[in-house]
Amino acid sequence: MQRFSYSFTVLAMLIAAARADVTSTWNGSTGNWTDAARWSGGVFPNNSAPNFYHAVINSGTVTLSQAVNINQITLGGGTLTGSGSITLAAGLVNTVTGTATIGGGTIFGGLGASIAVQPGATLTVLDGANFFAQVSSPSYTLSNAGTFTARNTAGPGFTTVDAVINNTGALRVENTAISHTLSLAAGGTLGGSVHLDTATTLELGGVFTIAAGTTFTGNGTVVIAGIATPGGAVTVPNLSVATGQLRLSGQTLTVANNATIGDFGTLAVEIRGIGALADKLVVGGTLATYGTLAVTLGGGFTPAVGDAFDLLDFTIADGTFATVQLPPLPTGRFWRADALLTYGTLAVSSVPATYAAWQAAYGAGAFNTDDDGDGIANGIEFLLGTNPKSNASVGQPPLVELRPINGGNVTARVAFSIPEFPATDAHYRLKASDDLVTWTLIASKDGAGPWSGSATVTSDAPGGGFTRITVAETLSASTVKRFHRLEAVEP
Repeated sequence: MQRFSYSFTVLAMLIAAARADVTSTWNGSTGNWTDAARWSGGVFPNNSAPNFYHAVINSGTVTLSQAVNINQITLGGGTLTGSGSITLAAGLVNTVTGTATIGGGTIFGGLGASIAVQPGATLTVLDGANFFAQVSSPSYTLSNAGTFTARNTAGPGFTTVDAVINNTGALRVENTAISHTLSLAAGGTLGGSVHLDTATTLELGGVFTIAAGTTFTGNGTVVIAGIATPGGAVTVPNLSVATGQLRLSGQTLTVANNATIGDFGTLAVEIRGIGALADKLVVGGTLATYGTLAVTLGGGFTPAVGDAFDLLDFTIADGTFATVQLPPLPTGRFWRADALLTYGTLAVSSVPATYAAWQAAYGAGAFNTDDDGDGIANGIEFLLGTNPKSNASVGQPPLVELRPINGGNVTARVAFSIPEFPATDAHYRLKASDDLVTWTLIASKDGAGPWSGSATVTSDAPGGGFTRITVAETLSASTVKRFHRLEAVEP
């Protein structure tokens, strides 16, 4: 398959900025730049002391066949094409004032030079144009307050703009062939409106801000290849964080269709509090996660046990984050990311996701030992979300027998509290006995799964990161005594 490459870049050239002494205007015909008769004054624009030129093209077609140097260019209309090049002087503003087309040739910009597409003006770049070429750091600025269109009509097209972009007008990526990528490689600010045809990609390199109120239309894909930050609520059609970083920085970004966090991409979110104070990525279709999720805390906020943050919304989740970077929490508080790709939430619990992590965090001993001498084995402390190194619970049994309910039969009840987000390998086993010899399993629970068994289990609304559990069993009226105990199964 043939690949076409269209390149819009800016060459940092230290060219002395000199005043344009001569304004030379093309006569609207079709011909070569070097045809002096087609320019006002009878000389084609090419700087040579003492004459320094400001070239103006308002209509017609001008073909570049050699390299020329001028101070400035104004495109009021017409078409500039060919295989030659124009080098513009440093520090000067070049303007597009009408409907102009670049169909070929190369324009080099001097240091600090800029091209401004004025309100109401249109600049269209066609297949094969080689515009704004650059080797090192960008020296050129492209400001679009009108309409800037990159159009591909043959094969898979790739257009690169290495100038720093300031878009407040309409930016269009058009394609009537196989595919088309417009790479804005040097960063800038993306505002106004952006239209992406089907099978097109807008690649954002460098450091980009997507301004609040920027509107996206079409079915193309926004690709983050540098660092991009939305300045407000923004909706894009499709999203790919390929090799760069998407920093939500206090905003909600909505993707109408599908989003991918690639192997080398990073989604960076900040949590400044609960609810709307946490950043959020909302995806209408499939969220594919293969790269990094980086979470930071802002505004002096410290999450409490029981806090949960809705960071991701999606219809379907595919893959898992290769890396989840989380900020440190105070002792006894643990991040829980195990529901991140099921419910989109990141939570804080009194226990980590696994017993091994809990044991390592506290430096706890064996599962059946009692490190703090409070009469509660480490394994039970793990189930209950308590500190195995603190004996503050001495004399406070974890299970509380409630007053039986008498009727035709007797209802025996016992209550205890467990973490709102139990560890994934926490195994709860509640047993009952009439004689402290024979014990019968009446209720069990594994991880975040439901309670099961012969007894009736009810859960109160969570509070402070814990949930009060009440287990009730109906016994015959002749029952005189009933004992209960909670057992922990070692993972």
